[in-house]
Amino acid sequence: PSFASPPPAPVGSPAHPPPSRPPSATPFFCEPASLVDGVNAQIRPGRGDAENLVFGRMGLDVSAPAATGMIASRVLGRSFAPSSPQSGVVRAFIQTREYTSLATQQTAALRDAAVLQGVCRTERAWVDRTRLRVSFQAKDDLGSPLVLAGSYQQVMLLVASDSLEIRVACGLALSAFHLGHCSITHAADAWFAGGGTRAEVSIQTKLADGTSISAALGSIHFVGQPAWYDPQLRSSSVTTERAPPPGFNASVGLFITLPSSPVYAGGASVETFFANVYVHTRGDVANSWRLMIFFNTSVLEYVSVEVSSIFRAPVVTEADDGVSFSSSGLVCGTECTAQQLRQANGSVIYLMRAKLAVRAHVPAATYDGEALNLHLYAFEVLNFGSGFIYDKLAGMAYDARDTVQSLGQVVVQATSMAGIFAFPPTLAQPQAVLPNTAALTGRTASYATTVVAVSTYDGGDAGTLVAEDVSGSGALACDFEALPPGVLNSFANCVMQMSTAETSSASRLNMTVTFMGASASFTQQVTIGVHAFASIVLSANDTTLNRYEALDGT
Repeated sequence: PSFASPPPAPVGSPAHPPPSRPPSATPFFCEPASLVDGVNAQIRPGRGDAENLVFGRMGLDVSAPAATGMIASRVLGRSFAPSSPQSGVVRAFIQTREYTSLATQQTAALRDAAVLQGVCRTERAWVDRTRLRVSFQAKDDLGSPLVLAGSYQQVMLLVASDSLEIRVACGLALSAFHLGHCSITHAADAWFAGGGTRAEVSIQTKLADGTSISAALGSIHFVGQPAWYDPQLRSSSVTTERAPPPGFNASVGLFITLPSSPVYAGGASVETFFANVYVHTRGDVANSWRLMIFFNTSVLEYVSVEVSSIFRAPVVTEADDGVSFSSSGLVCGTECTAQQLRQANGSVIYLMRAKLAVRAHVPAATYDGEALNLHLYAFEVLNFGSGFIYDKLAGMAYDARDTVQSLGQVVVQATSMAGIFAFPPTLAQPQAVLPNTAALTGRTASYATTVVAVSTYDGGDAGTLVAEDVSGSGALACDFEALPPGVLNSFANCVMQMSTAETSSASRLNMTVTFMGASASFTQQVTIGVHAFASIVLSANDTTLNRYEALDGT
């Protein structure tokens, strides 16, 4: 038999209930925070001694729900200041897997400047050698010279004596030794008048908060100039307006001027000086001339010659007892104008200047008399008509002494130590708070204080002639105003050492560093701190006790 299907039930009947509405909100287990609930996220400092000393672990990893999932956070810090700009990596782990793409490099910020220290490298200045040089160092409140450049204004150098004052801006502290430098290369005549002037030297700056800091650096002596000195008598300019120096006239005939200040030995590569030659033409027009500068060639050496622009370049002949110069006459020759002829006629006419240098082996001393035998001799000075103005005439000399001399004088100076700068190690990253790592490593922690000596060399501010690292010289001694017990094991030769027996920390210890030089001792104040790790805790969230990885990777 066949059966017919019953007719469909109407919608809404018990056999076909109406469809339910969709839920008004996502179930709890579908929320972003719920989807990652239980995921283990960890934030850790970097590996290795250096990076773990940058960031210590404080507190616990904290997870908090967020609209898009979960935020994991942790406070990373340390109980003592890192050395600027020491850096480390913050690492991120999810379910024990490290995600290097989430790692971030962190660098310890530079601290603001708080203290200014300096050394005046110059004791004397002369009218023809004004080279006042000062080196300085800005330090933070912990004693490190590696400070934030914008935390202090440009350092100013001040030289003052009664109504006289010189104020100049200094350069930035950009050298490898964290030193800045100041220099004064000109001073008014008033500083050298009479017996000269003694002035006080200081440096000063203003911090970002408006506080002024300064350092007094002692005094400098501006040496009185010789009675004959006139800048024109050391000039190579073409002029007939020079005034004759005291003791010079037509009967003396010609003279040479030398520096009134000391010079360095070392040959032409270190320093040269000029011997300027002037002549009284006795009313004639000087034309050709032949002369010689005698000197002890074991003390001095000839370098070159510069001639007046109105005379032809001389032929130079070097000899065992000096050097001779022969000029064939005026550049204008037979076609000289009246003006050109007037330039070669006067009581003090510049002919030439010889560039000389003190040989490298010559010790510092005053050289004059027959030992130096420095003098001028004219074989002949001819006028425009080829007649003799002078024939076989010995000239005179003007030097550091007040009066004219038959034999010249040269004073040779040596460089010496002017002072020291001292700061916590290392040179590249001065760390004002020294960590006692003995408790971590089992080995004595050792830190050598960085000491830099600066010299009196006035020829510049860079190079080994100016500054030298003497940290390893063995000539250092250190002492403390007050040193609490249990902080340092020893500090011989300014090397700070801490063993496992030292368990105390100290901040801002005032240490005096002394460098014992060959002829004098120099001191500088240093501020350091020491951090001893009070407790060491090793923890691990590891139920299967996997092997630990040491800091060295083993």
